[in-house]
Amino acid sequence: MSLDDIKETFFAECADQMAELETGLHEIQSSGPDIDTVNAVFRAVHSIKGGAGAFGFSALVSFAHVFENALDVIRNDLNQVNEDRMDLLLRSVDVLSDVIEAERTGSEPDDTSGLANELETAFGLSEAAEEADDEDDALADFAPVMIDLGDLGDLGVPDTPAGRRFHISFAPHASLYLKGHDPLRFFRELADMGTLFVTCDSADLPKLSELSPDESYLKWQLDLETESAREDIEAVFDWVDGECALSIEETGAPAADDGASLDAFLQSLDETESGGGIPDIDDFGQDPETVPADAGNPVADLIGSLEAADIAAPAAQAEPDAEAGNSDEGSEDAGARAGKKEVKKASQTIRVESEKVDRLINLMGELVINQAMLAERIGQAGFGNASPAALALVELQNLTREIQSGVMAIRAQPVKPVFMRMSRIIREVCSATGKKAMLELEGEHTEVDTTVIEGLIDPLTHMIRNAVDHGIEDPETRQSKGKPTHGTVKLSAYHSSGRIVIEIKDDGAGINRERVLNKAIEKGIVARDAKLSDDDIDNLIFAAGFSTAETITDVSGRGVGMDVVRQSIQALGGRVNISSEPGHGSLFSMSLPLTLAVLDGMIVKEAGQTLVLPVSAVLETATLKPGDVYTIGKNNRVVKMRNQLIPIIDVGRQLGFADKRTDFTKGTIMVVEGGKNGMGAFLVDSIEGQQQVVIKSLESNYKRVPSIAAATILGNGQIALILDCDHIVSHQTSDPSDAVIQSMAG
Repeated sequence: MSLDDIKETFFAECADQMAELETGLHEIQSSGPDIDTVNAVFRAVHSIKGGAGAFGFSALVSFAHVFENALDVIRNDLNQVNEDRMDLLLRSVDVLSDVIEAERTGSEPDDTSGLANELETAFGLSEAAEEADDEDDALADFAPVMIDLGDLGDLGVPDTPAGRRFHISFAPHASLYLKGHDPLRFFRELADMGTLFVTCDSADLPKLSELSPDESYLKWQLDLETESAREDIEAVFDWVDGECALSIEETGAPAADDGASLDAFLQSLDETESGGGIPDIDDFGQDPETVPADAGNPVADLIGSLEAADIAAPAAQAEPDAEAGNSDEGSEDAGARAGKKEVKKASQTIRVESEKVDRLINLMGELVINQAMLAERIGQAGFGNASPAALALVELQNLTREIQSGVMAIRAQPVKPVFMRMSRIIREVCSATGKKAMLELEGEHTEVDTTVIEGLIDPLTHMIRNAVDHGIEDPETRQSKGKPTHGTVKLSAYHSSGRIVIEIKDDGAGINRERVLNKAIEKGIVARDAKLSDDDIDNLIFAAGFSTAETITDVSGRGVGMDVVRQSIQALGGRVNISSEPGHGSLFSMSLPLTLAVLDGMIVKEAGQTLVLPVSAVLETATLKPGDVYTIGKNNRVVKMRNQLIPIIDVGRQLGFADKRTDFTKGTIMVVEGGKNGMGAFLVDSIEGQQQVVIKSLESNYKRVPSIAAATILGNGQIALILDCDHIVSHQTSDPSDAVIQSMAG
């Protein structure tokens, strides 16, 4: 693995740490400080700083250090959290993200000194720094006074400074090096505490021909004479907790041959690096007693060469055992410890091009189709269920299902990274408008096809900006209405009827329909005598060039934001719905279709057509008898099931390829859940069975068709349409609550 690969791994981990940091700070903001949450956000910044230091990202290290110190103030006293400080910490998250991105792209990071000064002032860090400077100044002005004590004789004063002595056993795991940590940095920090003696334990080092670059073989025995406490020593290794085997014991004075001082040790590395004492390859990793005296120090040579390349040690992708990170081996014999070979093989990750994943998924879909065709052929050949061919087919089906689940999981990604971006959007809009708003997340772990995630960024950005700028009132207005000064924007995601639904809900003023209508008439979007429903008026905000803003600002006023939302969602094959309650807020709902996937489908026949319903949307099936069907108004029918009136939806009639049904007892109903639109009783001619089907996007191959989610290829080669149950239910017209129900017998 090259240094560039290690850096990419570091930046990928930075993204994870930033997500944890953002999530933790929002939890603190909404629920108050909790020591576990505070420690989590502190560790996130601490880890970023540590990795950045290993790669020499000075700007990132500098700002992360100030950020870390601010969090440390809260960690020591949870009462230090207030609204102004939280706003400052959230701004720091944005700046830290910008610095990381600048270091990743190799560009010059923006100046962070201004915000760093704000952090130091707000958290009293500058006062501590001034006190330290005052102490340094006092020492600088100190004038020594010579005192003649005469000949005091030999008082037995030791050559080394008095203090406590600690023995430290340090065995890095491979993951420590992968994250860019350098053991020499720890050694130097320990040396600043006192006198440090270093011994490298290379007993586990194999022959060079057997050496793996993905493993960590070296261990370190450190003896430290210091005035510092054990907690200070442990703090040095805080950021590699769980990534090393560590033992710290307080002992007596080290023996004369226990090791070399750190300066002597580093000097030996330099001397070895200059070319002296390079061992024979065959001697590398042999028992020390069998190596010739003049063979030099192979370990020093290895470390020296790595240090020259600015790489601390081999990179590996192994997850350490958490319990091994802080073990107490004080009672265990050192020789026994050296003889133990820790085998740490955990899950590894690899980088794969998205094109390869897409090809794999396409092939998986073809496998499912061919499996269905094989089942069709076996059925036509007349093989019984107990025949060898039928049993083999069952095994193939089970295996195909397992493979399909695993393959689809590769491309499925949670929407959380996209959702977390919206936190910054809200902060930026609030800063520009003077409003106050908080983001609430729900269902952020809902998995979405990775091809959809990138397409969600622009529409979500525009909708979040719109919710704050046009929906959330200013603090004074909210307070006068009896609302909290901070508005709330709730961003949620869930699966419904084989579709992905993302909702943005705010508790603002709602849509001013009178103002929207007047603005639309003024711009010529609608006629003055037009009769529009509330839903029609609400949807006017998606018109191109439409805006209710009085002035054009950096946030809004150009009339392109919501138009972009509609176009982007339609490009993904989805749709946007709006519901608003004046004075209480608005709800924007985006329903996205299935992309390439495999699902369990219910195969039905209606008017000679083969259709597919997602099994996840079907609640139950039943046949109707005379007296089960009731008439509402003139033409709408409902069925009473479990003391609940459910509208009957004639699927063939709804889709436009069947005549109006007169006898509702001939057929089968399927009670289908239509998301938040309620339920519907789909009436079809018959149910043919259930099988896995491969989803083929209809939008990318043909065009968007209302009430149709996608298409598939059945085992007999026939193309079948997959119904959009949510859309069909939402567009049926019956309303059981507003009608007189008449029994319809016969």
